Amino acid sequence: MLDQNRVELGDSGELVVTLRSGYDTQFKITNWSDGLQFFTVEEDRWLLEEEDAGIFLASDEDNYGSEQRDAVELFVNEIPLPIRQAVSCFSYKQFSLLRLVAQYPKLEAILLRSPNLCWLVICFAGYANWSASKVAKILQLKRANIVEILFGIKSKRLVKLVNKIKLINGSEGEYLLLLKMLKDTRVINAFNHWKSVSMIALRIIHKRPYFINSKLLLNEIIADKSIQHNLIRFANFSETYDDLHRLHRALDKTFEPKVWLAIKDSQKLTQLHDKWVTRFNNSERGRLAALEAMRDIPPFLRRNAIDNTENLLINDELLEVDFPICPIGDLPTFIQIKNCTELSEEGIFMNHCVGSYSRILLEERSYIYKLLSPERATVEVKIRGEKISVTQFKLANNKKPSPESYACLRQIITDFQSRN
Repeated sequence: MLDQNRVELGDSGELVVTLRSGYDTQFKITNWSDGLQFFTVEEDRWLLEEEDAGIFLASDEDNYGSEQRDAVELFVNEIPLPIRQAVSCFSYKQFSLLRLVAQYPKLEAILLRSPNLCWLVICFAGYANWSASKVAKILQLKRANIVEILFGIKSKRLVKLVNKIKLINGSEGEYLLLLKMLKDTRVINAFNHWKSVSMIALRIIHKRPYFINSKLLLNEIIADKSIQHNLIRFANFSETYDDLHRLHRALDKTFEPKVWLAIKDSQKLTQLHDKWVTRFNNSERGRLAALEAMRDIPPFLRRNAIDNTENLLINDELLEVDFPICPIGDLPTFIQIKNCTELSEEGIFMNHCVGSYSRILLEERSYIYKLLSPERATVEVKIRGEKISVTQFKLANNKKPSPESYACLRQIITDFQSRN
């Protein structure tokens, strides 16, 4: 927040900031040895404030302009380097934590030993309106007692887990997520043997709890990639998880949780998915063949024939049911799959699992299209109000379409929206 403002050192080494926001206002922070006290100006008087100043004094990033940098560096360098390093990953309430340690020096060793725990307490204190003296007193309790205050669970495992968490930016959002997730004993037990736990892992299981205890969570997070990259990556795994459930249900099987948790990596996940796609499509071939064989059987004899197909065909009428018609309509090279027969044929022809989507289509949660050009592809479309989203776009064997095919599909969607 200081890069657009005037920053200078006062006569006693305090940091004086003039905010340029229409009219000039000032605040100042006393130096480390004087307790990092925060003052604002009101009617030409300096008033002591208990609020967080909202300044990142210890940060790996350079947030200051050239004019401010020298004053800030001189001021910050008075803070002991180990303290700065311990709090550098916290953006939310960083100043409050530094001020607390400056005013209660006995907390310095506690901060260096358990920085995450100290940060969680200072964040919790902000919501609970605790005084600085109360926070200092709580931080001198045994760590198991501290986590019991925060999470309602007195646990040495939880103390170790808090220390192992690798924050992304120490934001308020991360604090709130931790406050929620670390109350769950499943989470505590799941990460017991991890050497370190990234916030990415916690974000993933917050959105998709079925990744708890999975080997995919342990092996497939890419540490040097962004959180968004990893969330997208696990969203794709989640789609495969949903596909496996659909395929098993369509074959009257149960997808056992232990099978899911044992999948070691994305390659094994793909292999398992492909295995069940093959099983399902082979079943669909038999079902379609059974239906074709019964075309000429009189209706009053058909029920007995169905009962003797060994579950290849549950209901001969099912394959004739029409799905709801998509508002986009049909184009010469973009044609909606309109019934279960066409859906099964599409899955067999393209060698993927779209044939198991009949329930979704009947409930009008999605529409399936086949794209004929520039490449043969299957497209899943969702329409919610005026919003159109393409949720899946696959070539045969779940291969990724070319840029030309993506451009063609975007144009189809754009043309439909322009007409409506």
